[in-house]
Amino acid sequence: MKDHCHENAKRIALQLVKETDEATGVKSDKGLFDKYYDQTCREINHKVKELQWDKRRFEVDLFMLSKRELSDEVKLAWTEEMIEYFAKRCEEIIDDEKNGHYTDDDAYNMEEVDDDTSGSANFISQNEVVNGIDTSMAQMQGDFNVTLNVEECSNSFGVIDKDMDVFRKVLSDLCLDDIISFGMFYTWTQKRMNPESGSLKKLDRVLGNPSFLTCYGSCFAKFLPYMTSDHSPTVIVYPDIKSAKPKSFRFMNFLADKPDFLATVKKN
Repeated sequence: MKDHCHENAKRIALQLVKETDEATGVKSDKGLFDKYYDQTCREINHKVKELQWDKRRFEVDLFMLSKRELSDEVKLAWTEEMIEYFAKRCEEIIDDEKNGHYTDDDAYNMEEVDDDTSGSANFISQNEVVNGIDTSMAQMQGDFNVTLNVEECSNSFGVIDKDMDVFRKVLSDLCLDDIISFGMFYTWTQKRMNPESGSLKKLDRVLGNPSFLTCYGSCFAKFLPYMTSDHSPTVIVYPDIKSAKPKSFRFMNFLADKPDFLATVKKN
């Protein structure tokens, strides 16, 4: 594995040197190769560590989904980071349950919907949503109570659950997509006073269909920092459409030499 990484770093460094030589028209010395090689090695090692941690974290996530008890045997097989991650996830799930916002995990049966609904995002059917909206020009916004992608939850298991799948199908049927937005990426926080210590999700969206985006292509959404609510305030900006300027009055210069020019202008 180590030799393979070094071979990749060498190959990439040689390619970078070649591209630099072609761009500058000057043959580089060995120092440039060493620089690119060291830089590439650091990047590859960093990526390997990230992938190793992703694998260990996924192992913990799968273990939690199995609902098995954390035995001493499992603890011995895990690294200290994995045990710390497991403890943190347990604490977050408990806090989510207390605050009414749950993790994207069907195995724990934690759907964030009203008690009298039969299941997750299906509190109204997909057909009712699609058939109840005029799709000629549509713009929707608000708290949809479900994420669209796995990266929109700070502590996601990396799995597309049932709610997300239904939400995706509804947006696809309505041809709705996010408009350009700036500001906060995660629009809901589990702990408003200290957002980084709790779960974060993108639950609020501003959507538009192709007709809306064609007509108001310059509009954009701003997700502001959390204030009195655990949701980020949203502002939709429609840049002013400047009206056409009135055309200036023009005439041929020689007309000003006519004897009756000023009298005619004053009269009319």
